[in-house]
Amino acid sequence: MTAEGGSTHRQVTRAPQAILTSTCPAYDAQMSASQRGIPPLEPIPVYRPSLGSREREALLDAFDSGWISGRGPQIEAFEDAFAQVVGSRAAVAVSNGSVALHLVLSVLGLGAGDEVIVPSYTYVACANAIAHTGARPVLADSSPQHLQAEIDDVISRITPRTRAVILPYLFGYPLNARSLAVALHERGIALIEDCSEALGSRVNGRHVGNLGAASTYSFFGNKTITTGEGGMVTTNDSSLAEQLRVWRNQGVGDEGGFAHEVAGFNYRMTNLQAAIGEVQLSRLGEFIARKRQIADFYGKSLAGLPLRLITEPAGSHSSYWLCTGVLDAHIDRFDLMSHASAHGVDLRPGFIPMHHLPMYREGGACLPGTEEFHARVVCLPSFPTITDGELQHVASALKGFLQERTSGPDHEAGRHGGGSVT
Repeated sequence: MTAEGGSTHRQVTRAPQAILTSTCPAYDAQMSASQRGIPPLEPIPVYRPSLGSREREALLDAFDSGWISGRGPQIEAFEDAFAQVVGSRAAVAVSNGSVALHLVLSVLGLGAGDEVIVPSYTYVACANAIAHTGARPVLADSSPQHLQAEIDDVISRITPRTRAVILPYLFGYPLNARSLAVALHERGIALIEDCSEALGSRVNGRHVGNLGAASTYSFFGNKTITTGEGGMVTTNDSSLAEQLRVWRNQGVGDEGGFAHEVAGFNYRMTNLQAAIGEVQLSRLGEFIARKRQIADFYGKSLAGLPLRLITEPAGSHSSYWLCTGVLDAHIDRFDLMSHASAHGVDLRPGFIPMHHLPMYREGGACLPGTEEFHARVVCLPSFPTITDGELQHVASALKGFLQERTSGPDHEAGRHGGGSVT
């Protein structure tokens, strides 16, 4: 599995053809063909980037222009278009989503003795960015219902040393975090929204990521839009945007050249990446429309099974970056993953909570919500170019395992299925 949860590249041991059943004729035909010496079909991955002729043409145009590094017209054009899409005043392109977080924290002046609250259940880059400033990550609990930060728990962990909160929107879920934003504003604490997995998600018609000081995005190969690597910081604070631009460019200010003002970083995005990003951004509506179709298909096809899919709350619009569910307690997640793998379907487990990782273990950490769900999270193939036949095959593989295991206590209590989670 890639670091941020893309396609796996392990060898998949296939079950004998006799026990494979599928509603995808093309898949069955290729599986049968493999017995005649034709190479087997690749597993259906959790994610696959959607790159076409327009991206290739834009990339070659940028290549031919000679602007191939961290300067060029496509960078500014991509930034301007991105800011407009998400409804922010400014966007600053960077080399990846992880450095986007580190850049914001650095410009805000975080350092030794400071604390930054972040959910334990998220990608480790959030805590790493905090640690690399010298500040201390304070790990908060998450809700078993929607897998996002438990806002009351975050607020309860504020101390006089708290300088910021990082709020991730996992799997595209559009969490309504206005109450958190108000509480932090009253206390003079910065809110940084990690929207890496939530591009296109909205709450009450407004794009997520406009509540705090800044928001960060990732364009890794498995994200809703991709530039290979790459990221973005957005903000409604013009002064902060200017400082972000200085710090990402080795501290070079308005005078340019070698007039370095601060000890900044080389966190620039290349013009080649930005050229791809412009085209990808223009296709965002297409990608999200397909993702919502995929989520609807899974919700209907997997209803009644011991797998509760996480769906958007009322008044919101989810991008469904990854269709994600929580298995009933009696289901062994890795048994399900092994079964799916044998049938040519790649599933992704959820994150390992950071308070379980050696560098972020905290003695006596009490995160009951996270402990309840983290070992039961599973993500399904969710890339926009997945075919209807592949979706049918994924559903068939999951049903083949889960239908035999529908008598557990969680299932009887009605905690399975695809209903809305609010």
